[in-house]
Formats: sequence, C-alpha cells, structure tokens
Amino acid sequence: YSGYLGSSDQIHNVLYFLEQFHTKDTLYLADPVMGDNGRRIRIFTDELLDTMKTLTKKANVITPNLTELCLLADADYDELRSHSFDEDYLKRIEEIEYSLLAKAEVRQTVLVTGIIRSDGEQTYMGNLALSEKETFYHETPFTGMSFSGTGDLFASVIAGSLVQGYCIKDAVLKATNFLQPAIEEASMENIE
Repeated sequence: YSGYLGSSDQIHNVLYFLEQFHTKDTLYLADPVMGDNGRRIRIFTDELLDTMKTLTKKANVITPNLTELCLLADADYDELRSHSFDEDYLKRIEEIEYSLLAKAEVRQTVLVTGIIRSDGEQTYMGNLALSEKETFYHETPFTGMSFSGTGDLFASVIAGSLVQGYCIKDAVLKATNFLQPAIEEASMENIE
C-alpha cells in the first residue's frame, strides 16, 4: 500500500520494490495523493505526475479522488464536474475509469473516492469501484464538510479488507461503515 509520495525518487523506490516482490499472489493498493477539488498539490510537477501514472498502472487497486482520477487520465476536471447534476454523471466517471483500466499492467480495480453528487434535493458523497468484472457504487448523505486524512483511512480499510479476503463491494461497505459515523459526529461538532 502506498499513499503520499512526494518525489520521483520515492516513486522509483516503490517501483523497485514492486519489481522485487509483487507477484500474482500479492495485492498492491496505490492511493495516488496528488490533489483535491480540481487542484494539484503544489509540488506535483508534470514529471512527478508521469511517474505516478507509471506506478498506478502496476497497482491491483487504485483509490484516486476525482481530481486524481482526472490527472491520471488526462481528463478535464472542471468539464467533468460541470455535469455533476446530470443523470449520466456516474457514467462519465466510469468512462474515465475505463481509460485507466485499459492502460493497467495488471488486473485492476479503480475505486474513485469522495464523489459529490446531487439529485436536486439531497447531496451525497459516494465511491465508485470499477473492474473488468464489476461496477459498484455506494453513497451516503454528504454532511457538507470534508476532513483531512479521510481518504487515507478509507484506503487503509480497503487494503486491509481485501487482504482479509473481502470482495471490493464488501470492502467499500466496511470502509464506509467505519468512517461515516466519525464524519457525521465531527460534522455535528463542527470539528475541522
């Protein structure tokens, strides 16, 4: 499991590790921490992005947020978000996910986290998992707040669940059930 990697050297170290130890019997989850809300983290240069693209092609599971998905797939974040009220919004996200699956070097699941969607009456936060075999989307009511580190915890529960033999659907439900009460409580108490 890799999370934030702040230099090409760090990414190359992970690539070297994978060359030595990654087999068909191991699981590698990459959480490509590169940005949020349509903006890259300041240090994320084009070189660093290219190296991250190489790394994520080797992962069995990647857990980008919407910004990171768009960066990895060279998709326009603002254009995608402009369709967030459209009925086919999730289909548009799936199309971008499929473009990453087509480039993967291993059988991969792309799990996009923190998708904010509205049906006009209620706003939701969801996660969309896509592999060659299945698509699974799960959402909960959005509290209107976000918290640093939530994606890290989510990816950690996903990795642990998959290692324990859970399917991706059950892993997503387990991670959501773990995080949702904490998010709701922190939102009610206005904790930042």
